[in-house]
Amino acid sequence: MPFERVFPVPGLSIEADDGGPGDAVELFVERAAATGNPLPRRVWERVAAVCRGLDGVALAVELAAARIPSLGLDGLEAGLADLLRLLTGGRRIDDRHRSLRSALDWSYALLDEGEQAVLRRVSVFAAPFTANAAAVLAGWSSPGPDAVPAILAGLAEQSLLVASADPGGTRYRALEDDPPVRQ
Repeated sequence: MPFERVFPVPGLSIEADDGGPGDAVELFVERAAATGNPLPRRVWERVAAVCRGLDGVALAVELAAARIPSLGLDGLEAGLADLLRLLTGGRRIDDRHRSLRSALDWSYALLDEGEQAVLRRVSVFAAPFTANAAAVLAGWSSPGPDAVPAILAGLAEQSLLVASADPGGTRYRALEDDPPVRQ
């Protein structure tokens, strides 16, 4: 659209500037209480760890909080290794938002064949990667190595990849089934 602006929305904060609970923790606690399961303040550090494992993604936080009645906090913590399976459910949620997998599947279906091929191929990277590394990965003849940087940028604009500035250039990271390893 003419004059359209893309505004990347980062994940919600885990901790507030004053050291208190961040937006992700507050959203989780609020949604858990709405299910009839208020969480005492003494477990909010555990909630923060779950929200951190969800990268503060609002949809993931809401879906996780909706699972509190059936899984409890222990079950959520144990299930963080398989987020796409863990975060399903919600009776009154639009089908494409019923789970992270269905949201990703819906987004993937909107891509053209070239974009789908690039996304499938770069999903093998375990760590952030450059456009050059992605182009070398499979020696693309179609869509062509020259098109790869533009496709990666488009995938990042559609929130299917995360782009970040690095002293060595732009690096991309694919969305993961597992929470990122923090070192």
